[in-house]
Amino acid sequence: MSFATGGLFTKNMYALDQLYNVPGSTATVHPDYPPATSLFSYFGLKLGGVYRECNAYYCANLFLYCLILPVFQHFTWKKPLPLLFLFFIVFLFPFTAPADATLYQNLFSVYVDAPLGFFFAYGLFQYFSLRGRGAADLTLVCLTLFILTLMKPIGIGFALLICLLIAADVLLFQRQQPRRQRVLWVAAPVLSALAAKVSWGLYLKLTNTGGAWDTSRITPAALWAFLRGQGEEYQYETFHNFAGYFRGIPLQYLFYFAAAALCFLFFLCKPAYRRRAALFFGGLGFGYVVYSAALLVLYLFTFSSYEAVRLASIDRYIGTYYYGMFGFFLYAAADHFASGYTFRPDPCPVLLVCMLPFLRQDHLADFLLHPDVSAAETIAYRESVAIPQRIVDALDLQNDRVYVIAQQDNGFTNVVARYQLTPMQPSDGPYSLGVPYDEEDAWTVTISAEEWASLLQDYTHLYIAHTDEQFAALYGSLFADPASLKDQTLYRIEKQNGSLYLVQQQL
Repeated sequence: MSFATGGLFTKNMYALDQLYNVPGSTATVHPDYPPATSLFSYFGLKLGGVYRECNAYYCANLFLYCLILPVFQHFTWKKPLPLLFLFFIVFLFPFTAPADATLYQNLFSVYVDAPLGFFFAYGLFQYFSLRGRGAADLTLVCLTLFILTLMKPIGIGFALLICLLIAADVLLFQRQQPRRQRVLWVAAPVLSALAAKVSWGLYLKLTNTGGAWDTSRITPAALWAFLRGQGEEYQYETFHNFAGYFRGIPLQYLFYFAAAALCFLFFLCKPAYRRRAALFFGGLGFGYVVYSAALLVLYLFTFSSYEAVRLASIDRYIGTYYYGMFGFFLYAAADHFASGYTFRPDPCPVLLVCMLPFLRQDHLADFLLHPDVSAAETIAYRESVAIPQRIVDALDLQNDRVYVIAQQDNGFTNVVARYQLTPMQPSDGPYSLGVPYDEEDAWTVTISAEEWASLLQDYTHLYIAHTDEQFAALYGSLFADPASLKDQTLYRIEKQNGSLYLVQQQL
């Protein structure tokens, strides 16, 4: 579950019947995220009549699987063997990757990264596979780009890359079309993507929603200062870490994609489509380099120093483009094979064999042989960071307000609590108190017991997820029974004669 973004967005929308950036929403970390996938999940959950996480997973994966269906659009049961091979290819694809980040892992979350990557691939394939240039075809392409832009902030970048490839294809290979039609096919997709971007930006402005990412530091002067060696120390450490990372996993992706593109061009593609295919595959490869460079700039200038040096979530971000590149290859190969052209050798067995070296056997074994073990592991981990249900049931989520303490924690426990207690307004004070535990501890805040008591005045309860000796020594005086301090405990905040006491709530 994506406790900070996708899952939290959907839960707020379900509770409020509004988008997640309105007053009263607990999604205060990234309220400016575009809502396309969350809206899809919202309508699916409303049809179910009750919010359940299993239904949220179902809706998210249904969106993803719908994008895979075009692979089968031209296959029939009259030729069962190719269909069987293709089924195994699609089945195994989530378990393949030259690195740890696989699509299989995304099936256990409601992150938007995998759907975004496949929708990017779908948008490319949708245009590439067109056999006509009618109004319905143009409308479908424009709607695809409109939705792609509203899936994530980077969606506009993917949409504009598709627009660039469409424009190049029209100008280079569609010269026989009337001039007016060519102009329309170049302009309409761009206008559709920009309309989505502008409309969402206008909505955010009208609702006074601030952006989660501060890109004001990305200026030519800042870039030039970094190149001249006048940047901050953590930026150069980030650059070094990113370069080392890129020489590994991302460069492997690029080599594998180049091999797949050459395989498609020389063995799977009809000769008449070879030049167009080369344009699209080349554009995807170029886009991958630009996308990686853009990620580096974001790490250098928009992430905190702690997240930047550690390249936070880099596998997910790079994986998004991986899904787009290889998803397009899968779409295009299946479409050309099913179109009736005779290939030598038969591409489906060849594709299946080519996938085997990249198959993550551990993930496949977990899925097929040990689903109970992997499920038990995820349940145990969830219980270690989640608020016990008996405590949640004891709270009034509409009127109470809970302050969360998780000593020596990186903030994840607090994020999970925010999700669990929605629609209750989250605690906004520090969650780890006292002296920082080491030089890399960026979360623990040093405040006095009196200062913390002042912060607690606006809350009805205190939930201690994790405590330790330091917390007990510094703040135990505020508890009616300091000996009651232990993990996963709920306390009432009682105020008498200007004093504040924390009393354990019996459940």
